[in-house]
Amino acid sequence: MPTPPSRQRGFTLVELIIVITVLGILSFVAAARLIDNDAARARGFADRLESTLQQAHKQAIAQRRLVYVNLDAVSGRVRACFDAAAACSQPLAAPSGEAANCSGGDHSSSGSF
Repeated sequence: MPTPPSRQRGFTLVELIIVITVLGILSFVAAARLIDNDAARARGFADRLESTLQQAHKQAIAQRRLVYVNLDAVSGRVRACFDAAAACSQPLAAPSGEAANCSGGDHSSSGSF
């Protein structure tokens, strides 16, 4: 009686190539997102800064008073205030009712905004 052919276990060369290709594509996408993270953060800060400036402009026109926009170069924080002091003791109220502030995290006023 002939013996049945033995089944070999393992992966074919085609399966291995497909898995390696998929892993390469995924690592390329992940690396691109990690590298471009600073640009996205800078763009987000620029958008928040623009929004703060627009809000300060609207408040200055609506209330007919001076509005100051203070930029803290160390923390990258932007504040819209009715006083020129760096402490911002009279902050503008944003439409949501909270102080109109913009925090940029680790960005500073190096001119890259």
